[in-house]
Amino acid sequence: MSLLSVFTQNAWGGFPRWRERGPLLADRISALKPEVVALQEVHGDATGRDTQAHELAARVGDYRVHFAPARVYGLESEGVALLLRHDAQAHDPHALTLDPSDRFEGSNQRIVLGVTVDHPEGPIDVFVTHLSLSRKARARTAAELVGFTEQIRARSRSVAALLCGDLNATPDEPAVSILEEMWIDAARRTSRPAAACPTPDPITSACWRTCGSEVDDRPPDER
Repeated sequence: MSLLSVFTQNAWGGFPRWRERGPLLADRISALKPEVVALQEVHGDATGRDTQAHELAARVGDYRVHFAPARVYGLESEGVALLLRHDAQAHDPHALTLDPSDRFEGSNQRIVLGVTVDHPEGPIDVFVTHLSLSRKARARTAAELVGFTEQIRARSRSVAALLCGDLNATPDEPAVSILEEMWIDAARRTSRPAAACPTPDPITSACWRTCGSEVDDRPPDER
């Protein structure tokens, strides 16, 4: 039996033509009707109350929005978001460490957003993140990511957990090996690819699950 249907996507919110891309993304979410939508590179105002995630939720309807800004610059912000059909308890976002001397990392703060979903099968923890362009930083922060998710799971006593995001990584990287110590790559257990955008690498945007949880990747009419 499936526990949770999930959709994860890098919104590329700062890239051109959002006015055209946003409605297309909303149409896709509306067609699939996932219980959880995990988004990366979401842009909005500095308060975090008016973002592209809120825009998508308003277009589709019946979603609650949780947004965590990784960076605030002037009157704008950029971060990650979760759109949920279920009630959920939000946890304080966790900022991953930053090495300003790393030219591939610089001042690009990365963050993890986590919630505990009130699901009929029991509490389920859902996390979303966006790892660095720096291979070195990814390896370092993957360990921090695992530590944070373990803390939340110990507190929530969830029956399952999902980790979604843009990892900026390939399967052979140390960062992925670190995640695989505690997580299972859902893409390897389902019939659909994890990649969210055209790329020669087999993993850029992914959904990971813990043992005991299931991801339903079937169309709504096949569930």
